[in-house]
Amino acid sequence: MDIIKDIMKINNYNDARKLINPKYGDDFNIFVETGEASQEFLDYLDKNEQAQEAVDWYLRKEKGNVDNFMKELYNQGGFSK
Repeated sequence: MDIIKDIMKINNYNDARKLINPKYGDDFNIFVETGEASQEFLDYLDKNEQAQEAVDWYLRKEKGNVDNFMKELYNQGGFSK
């Protein structure tokens, strides 16, 4: 499976969630929001490429949000390099 190609197919959070086994939906939410996870979810994540793609997409999205926030803050003079 081409991970980069599959990640590009994820357009939003719902697309990412579809890659997660419903049994682990709440675990996914907790993991991407807090970084905390049960050992069972970590084992699932370690073995499931689609779940890894969903987490990767979410983290890339969040990094983009932080980058945009920092740029806006800098442009408004609220942050200096």
